[in-house]
Amino acid sequence: MPFWMLKAGMQHVIGRLPNSYWWNGLFQKYITRGYYPSRETFQGKLNYCRQHLEHYHKFSSAPKAEFTAFELGTGAWPIVPLGIYLCGASEIWTYDLVPVLRRDNLKRTIELFDEFFHTGELKRILPNLKTKRFFRLKELMDRVENESPDQILKTLNIKAKIGDARNTTIPEKSVDLIFSTVVFEHIDKKILSGLLDEFKRIASTNSVMTHYIGLADQYASFDKSITPLNFLKYNECWWRLFNNPVIPQSRLRITDYRQLFNARGWEIVEERNTVGSPDDLDKIRLAPEFTQYKKEDLLILFSWLVARPI
Repeated sequence: MPFWMLKAGMQHVIGRLPNSYWWNGLFQKYITRGYYPSRETFQGKLNYCRQHLEHYHKFSSAPKAEFTAFELGTGAWPIVPLGIYLCGASEIWTYDLVPVLRRDNLKRTIELFDEFFHTGELKRILPNLKTKRFFRLKELMDRVENESPDQILKTLNIKAKIGDARNTTIPEKSVDLIFSTVVFEHIDKKILSGLLDEFKRIASTNSVMTHYIGLADQYASFDKSITPLNFLKYNECWWRLFNNPVIPQSRLRITDYRQLFNARGWEIVEERNTVGSPDDLDKIRLAPEFTQYKKEDLLILFSWLVARPI
């Protein structure tokens, strides 16, 4: 049996446990060894942060030096929101459905920021870095053991919330930058529609929305026997058996995202795509759900979508 199917089976077992996200963290920590970010992973997250910021300054009609920001998908490692803070955000909301951020996560994140600051890499990747803000962040290291992560982040005016981001309590037209990093691909179409409506409500007049979306089969990242397009050969019935119930893959294609953005009042002002191999697509027989898509759209593995409210 292929390794990815074994992992799928394990994820279904984990998905039936209480506090499945906690058990999934243990699985990543001790089995797949993908829990703690490497220096390369941390650098990658900083590059995402830089690009979110570049999109804001490029596409906002009136970018601010001190802006407000909203992140969908806090996750276990608050690297991007802390990077946004270090580059001038005055207030940041970050939403997730489950509380996976822990003290050891935050401590290691601050340690990595410190390492990259002293090598000069942090300033190189984030040229708008505010040095005083970095030292303020570093000072919080001593408090990590005694205070919760959300209390620590609140000190920096980063408000970590657990709940449905379709119904935030954020005031209307108060957020300048709305962003997410490899989150949209885990959300189904109906829920995404509601999220885009809420983002439209909280977006300021000159706001920019920027999302980095993964459209590839994530099982292919650790099982090299399959291609990044492997999941396109399974119909919906079969895919329910294989899909990760803890962190599901929606399999929405770029066409679906374009239509969703437009339908919910967002104009895409930039789209940058990473394209897969046509040979990988030719090797599989598409499930009926994907036969109506253009080949060039099916080949897209990752996409940056930048939009403004219409």
